[in-house]
Amino acid sequence: TGSSAESELASAVDDLLLAVVRRGVADAYGTASVDEAIEGILAARKPTPPGIARFVGRLRAELASQNVTTVARILDGASRLVQTLRASRDAKDAKRRLSAWLGHRHDPDAPRETIHERSLVEVGREWISGTERSAFQRRYLVDATNGEILCEERPRTQPGSVGPCPREIMVGLAEVQHGPVPRRVRLLQYAVALDVSANLWDRVAGVGARSVDDLAPRYRGDLKAFPALAEPVALVRAERLDLDRSMLVTPAGDTLALSLAEGCEERLRALTKERTPRWLMGRLDDNEDSQLVLSVLSAGFGGDRPYERLV
Repeated sequence: TGSSAESELASAVDDLLLAVVRRGVADAYGTASVDEAIEGILAARKPTPPGIARFVGRLRAELASQNVTTVARILDGASRLVQTLRASRDAKDAKRRLSAWLGHRHDPDAPRETIHERSLVEVGREWISGTERSAFQRRYLVDATNGEILCEERPRTQPGSVGPCPREIMVGLAEVQHGPVPRRVRLLQYAVALDVSANLWDRVAGVGARSVDDLAPRYRGDLKAFPALAEPVALVRAERLDLDRSMLVTPAGDTLALSLAEGCEERLRALTKERTPRWLMGRLDDNEDSQLVLSVLSAGFGGDRPYERLV
């Protein structure tokens, strides 16, 4: 069983679950009981681990938008954390869950993978909320060997690895956390090339998903593993775009709905007047009809301008 500090955290999360259920998703945002329960969670674990901070930021955002499905998913993940905090931690799944929520980056027993001699290509950056707005920056790095999109995440107050987006990162040594997607990577030994070669862009395009049928099972599995913390991202090959209907047509012929931030649609229209993107990259979510939606962050093209950051 856990320590008294972890028992306190479990009780605080329980209080939040109860407060949201009592008020209901439509009325919970900004209420005193929910805000007090969140403060109880933050007081139970200082400094606030990134997993807890991101949970708080996501829950607040989804309550504000009254997204019932996503709120239910986040609360399900939080209830699993409570169960783990109050039970034995010896199981591999329990260790991974606690590591994802509470950190343990310097714990030698924390689940992690070591990678060597890999080429990663950064294809997107965004600021995400924690206990404060825009508390963390995420840098999305595609492994040109297997297509996995890893994530370098840093608090606003800490520096990240060197170089702008896009860039090639030639990894000598890095650690990848076993946890929710996108899995976090810590670059230990690396070199950076600011000009990504045409051959490497070809490799990036080659590892992109070619159909929605490829994406859907992986997406569902990622959410099942970490309901509160998984934030799937994808790089998807494009046969053509239909911006009038906000959708991408894949090489397999199926369609993927697109969510475009303010200004993104106009920029894509301008960019695609004479050429079609090879791929789009962004966050994956599902709508009220359980259809996948890609919130676009960047696009890949051929020719002299192979990459465009859209957000």
